[in-house]
Amino acid sequence: MSEFAVGTLVLYKGHAAAVRAVNGDKLEIAIEGGASKSVRPKDIAFLHRGPVSALPPAELPVPDCAELVELMDGETLSFAEFLECAYGEDSAAAAWNAWKLIEAGVYFTGSPADGVTARPPEAVAASLAALHA
Repeated sequence: MSEFAVGTLVLYKGHAAAVRAVNGDKLEIAIEGGASKSVRPKDIAFLHRGPVSALPPAELPVPDCAELVELMDGETLSFAEFLECAYGEDSAAAAWNAWKLIEAGVYFTGSPADGVTARPPEAVAASLAALHA
């Protein structure tokens, strides 16, 4: 459980949450909207060490995803490397916005735990066509 400390940005059921307290084998988290919940580490996913000042973290401008796909050149990047390439910073806001790029599923696939891969050009084209249909 060492990766979870007070102020850590986590993902809980698809929403941004922040660890507010570590109580033995349980974590107290604050969830978007102001609710609190006691959870086990297996119920959340680590996004960033924090500190988190707002939930959800600030919205950042969307990077040039086509350029980012080219830069990745077929490699799988760790989540930390991906957010650094996408946003040029290592912050809770960058981690949250990087997660949203993955979750959208248009240009990238993966997870914070397993890394991020660019989708093949034909899959990206099909997703973009479906969005604009």
